[in-house]
Amino acid sequence: MSGIVFNDGIKEFEINNDPNRILRFNPSDVGLVDRYYACIEKMKEELKNVDDIKIDENGDPMDSLEESAKVIRQVNEVLRSNFDAVFYEGAADIVFGKQNPLAFAGGQTIYENFMEALKDILGPEIEKEREKSEKNINKYKEQYKKYVDKVAG
Repeated sequence: MSGIVFNDGIKEFEINNDPNRILRFNPSDVGLVDRYYACIEKMKEELKNVDDIKIDENGDPMDSLEESAKVIRQVNEVLRSNFDAVFYEGAADIVFGKQNPLAFAGGQTIYENFMEALKDILGPEIEKEREKSEKNINKYKEQYKKYVDKVAG
């Protein structure tokens, strides 16, 4: 079978220095940025469901533990599904492993921590690719200008 090989911009990112957790994506994919922000909005919406869980002064759920676990399980499924929609199926498992994305680390959920780290990668990568693209466009513009000058003159 023949194949098609081309540069699709896919890069590999090792998650938390674990060589077994590699996330692959094109950080300059403008669609990724759109999916990223859509995911953030969906996450904010889902977290409203967690607010419905009533906690007493001791930090214990006031509703039945079973009800609270059900809400958290549903939010986990939605967050993972939205996350996979940003990247690809199975990406949430690579990034979060067995942890619930709502697990806390450093005062934020690990979901928020990852999304902030991702934001720090996307901006510079998109800018770098834009600069490369601009160089190529300018090269072709110059060639076209020479051609037009030759034909016109």
